[in-house]
Amino acid sequence: MMAITREISETDLSLIHLGLLASSLSVRTDVAQMSIIQIKPQREVMQQNQPI
Repeated sequence: MMAITREISETDLSLIHLGLLASSLSVRTDVAQMSIIQIKPQREVMQQNQPI
């Protein structure tokens, strides 16, 4: 009985760990997308200001 509960708790912990990793990765991608969105207009403005 103890071995079964121990296995279940270990798998639950690994699933929780994977879930935390996935959530942190999704947050990182959101931040990266926001930074890309902020950088793009600056590049466009710089290109417009350059003499042709």
